[in-house]
This record gives sequence, C-alpha cells and structure tokens, in this order.
Amino acid sequence: MNFNNIKTELSQNFASGLVVFLVALPLCLGIALASGALLYQGL
Repeated sequence: MNFNNIKTELSQNFASGLVVFLVALPLCLGIALASGALLYQGL
C-alpha cells in the first residue's frame, strides 16, 4: 500500500466520522432532553 492510498483512506474515514458525529450529537442531546436529563448527561 502506498502513501497516496493511505492518505485517501484516512481522509475518507475522517469525513465519514465527522458525518456520524454531526448526526449523533443532536440525537443524543434530543434523547437527553426528552427524558428529562440534563443536556450534558446525554453526551
């Protein structure tokens, strides 16, 4: 495996992780809010 493949794979993994984070964060906060917990407890 050469350096370009590693760099491409790493950038794709970072982008995927960022999308998952941006979807999961409001979901966690919404569930905490709906259950009556404090928002930071949803993290």
